[in-house]
Amino acid sequence: MAKLNSFVLVFLLISISAGAAERLRFVTGDDYPPFVDQRHSEQGLSPALVRMVAKEMGVEIEIHALPWKRGYQSTLLNEFSATFPYVDSDQRRAEMVYSEPLYDTRNVLFVRALSVIQGPAEIKGKTACFPLGYAVEPRLRALLDSGQLDIVRPANMEACISLVNNGRADMVMVNEVLGHLLISDLGIEPDRFRVVNEWVQPLSHYLIAPRNHPDSGALIADFNRSLLRLKATSAYRQLID
Repeated sequence: MAKLNSFVLVFLLISISAGAAERLRFVTGDDYPPFVDQRHSEQGLSPALVRMVAKEMGVEIEIHALPWKRGYQSTLLNEFSATFPYVDSDQRRAEMVYSEPLYDTRNVLFVRALSVIQGPAEIKGKTACFPLGYAVEPRLRALLDSGQLDIVRPANMEACISLVNNGRADMVMVNEVLGHLLISDLGIEPDRFRVVNEWVQPLSHYLIAPRNHPDSGALIADFNRSLLRLKATSAYRQLID
């Protein structure tokens, strides 16, 4: 009996350890509706999707929320297995392994309705707003690097919308859905802003894992296989649509 009890105890300990090993720690941010919104029961579209993929993978996950810059740096320090959702950039590619696209979306350039900005020619010499932790769109980055564009970096996207609205910045590049949501949430009349149709950036969102961790390649490969299987289901289409 003593041997049987010992065997059962060892089996339980192994099972518990194996279960604990399967629990992954991911981190996201906030204030990026509808993609990430901590006010929502599912934390937004992206966390809901990542949970669905994790279920398909057969692993348990914890999704934490931190300020974007802190969450990214904490992932580089291996405090988290991955972070999301992020757009593509050369700097991040050098530091992170990218998943397949979670979904496709687009960023647009919002300006004040009476702004002279109609396209690239009028952007030179103006001030763009990008929150801390947000990648600067490549064409705007080129203007910034050549000294033809100024930039302000507030803490969040709401601040960027407010800065453009009050004239302290001239433009903000933001997801089209999010931009309209924030304008409404801030109580700003929608006709105060317009979109520059000549400056649209198709993009995707990704889950990314640190290159300095030996397990990141396998994690992303497994995540991708499960994501691709999920994309073939009606559950994925219902969530994204």
